Amino acid sequence: MKIAVVIINWNNPLDTEKCVLSIASWTQLLPSIWVVDNASQDGKRQIYASQYPQVHYIYSGINKGFAGGNNLAIEQILNQPSYDAILLINNDAIITEENIARLIESFEAEAKLGIVGPILYENNSTQTLISMGGRDISRYIRTRNYIDESSTKPAPGKSLIFVDYVPGTVALIRSGLFRMAGFFDENYFFSGEMADLCERARQKGYLCAVNIQSTATHHFDPSSEIRQTLYLYYNLRNRFLYIKKFRRSKMFYLYSHWIFYGALLFLKAVVRFQKKRAKAIGSALIDGARGKFGNQNDKFLS
Repeated sequence: MKIAVVIINWNNPLDTEKCVLSIASWTQLLPSIWVVDNASQDGKRQIYASQYPQVHYIYSGINKGFAGGNNLAIEQILNQPSYDAILLINNDAIITEENIARLIESFEAEAKLGIVGPILYENNSTQTLISMGGRDISRYIRTRNYIDESSTKPAPGKSLIFVDYVPGTVALIRSGLFRMAGFFDENYFFSGEMADLCERARQKGYLCAVNIQSTATHHFDPSSEIRQTLYLYYNLRNRFLYIKKFRRSKMFYLYSHWIFYGALLFLKAVVRFQKKRAKAIGSALIDGARGKFGNQNDKFLS
């Protein structure tokens, strides 16, 4: 199976370079590597084009987010029909060639499987969380399926666990799925677009799963300002978009649920004098309820 790998860079060239070098070191699969730069302002946007000529480099003059950035590469990859699957990987995630091979084996074993990911070991400054796919983002507050170490041991003859969505941190997607279900919905910009894609994939007869014999690591800082503002904003706001698209029969109930939950978060942030966090939550509720989606970074980065 021939695969292409897509990595998004946004003002983080060191992690992106580390990710590129890791994948370039593979000796059997030999995937093509695509780096999409989302209008980075770090002055190092040419590092991949000059130092790694084997990398397909795409520079976007505007920040198109996770959804739009990946779409730029996916469109070009699909114009080359030799690729059977596309691997999406965060630049701060690492997966070995052996573990990617296990994901590929999942496709070979299950013809209806459209999207598959590994178990994620998510490392932050204080702990390691183990997640196995995700749950319906229209209903659950904590959508990641966090598990303990014992749950990673597969039952005899069983490696796939079917999930509501596969996180975009590391996800292997059949090329044909994009042709059938369409590209990422850029209205999400960031967060929720994988849940959306998985929902559309199921409507076309595909399955989404995690291979519990495959693992990857993801390093992140939960206390960073971006996670406390931008990530929080999109994570909450985009649930309204998902509900509007896929849960219209329960729209009033689900909108009320998230408005109530968001209001509690907002009041908590106000009491703790967390002004930026409160702004992110309030803006998410207002924009989500009014249907204002897409890139809203300027609210927090200007």
